[in-house]
Amino acid sequence: PRPRNPDPFEKVNRGVFRFNDGLDRYALRPAAIVYRDYTPKLVQTGVGNFFDSLGNPTTIANQFLQGKFKEGAQDTGRFLLNTTLGWGGVLDVASGARLPVHDEDFGQTLGWWGVPPGPYLVIPLLGPATVRDAPSRFADVYVQPFRWYNSDNERWFSLALSLVDKRASLLQFDRLIADAYDPYVFVRD
Repeated sequence: PRPRNPDPFEKVNRGVFRFNDGLDRYALRPAAIVYRDYTPKLVQTGVGNFFDSLGNPTTIANQFLQGKFKEGAQDTGRFLLNTTLGWGGVLDVASGARLPVHDEDFGQTLGWWGVPPGPYLVIPLLGPATVRDAPSRFADVYVQPFRWYNSDNERWFSLALSLVDKRASLLQFDRLIADAYDPYVFVRD
């Protein structure tokens, strides 16, 4: 029997990977470098904490959907503590209270309920996933609270800031990917 191909969409995936890489190379990465180099570390930490805190409702919902009630309660406490005492999530006071950080998404929830991952897929702008995780990525993105707020340009500014902050946190891995013989296969594997 032939071995199963984990990447049957490789040709299309490589094209999307090149598109994402070009967008990263000419827009997102330079913005992340400027952000990292010229924004005070204290501000970067606060921005990162704020957006991590905004991701907690997604994590909490998925923990309860997976039957992880203890972790869901811990992250509910983390979210409430950071939102109230941590100035809307800018300060991470919950870590000082020894509340652990968890990360759950809808793709993991579908996996917990028995949905197989399916083949590898590269999504424009969002990057690598599996067929199961692709719609889950969209669900997770649109459940975040700042997506609900729609007043002029604030939502778009917050989206851009969260993307640049997230990209800045990944700059340390650029050399690893650049040194790979085939960056596409390296990221996929």
